[in-house]
Amino acid sequence: MIPWHASTVLTLCSKVSTLTIFQNLATLAGYDPTRGPGSSCFHPHPSRECVLPWGSGTKSVSSVVLLANGISFAVHRILYVIGSTLTRDHEHSS
Repeated sequence: MIPWHASTVLTLCSKVSTLTIFQNLATLAGYDPTRGPGSSCFHPHPSRECVLPWGSGTKSVSSVVLLANGISFAVHRILYVIGSTLTRDHEHSS
């Protein structure tokens, strides 16, 4: 289990202020692939890579974040199209 120390969170937030909260949490949950599961991505000498368990393998944190952003965009787009269609239909029926 990865220790969730306040100093780790503060280090993450102070070093990388432009990351999203999701990416911060994913990085905290990830591990250094050269050190194996249970290791931290914040080891004093990290490999500069952080991965998360994904299916039967692993995926880098940045890939998971990009995938989540793509899915989020698709869902928002679908809701926008449905909402605008319903609004247009409602305006034409009045």
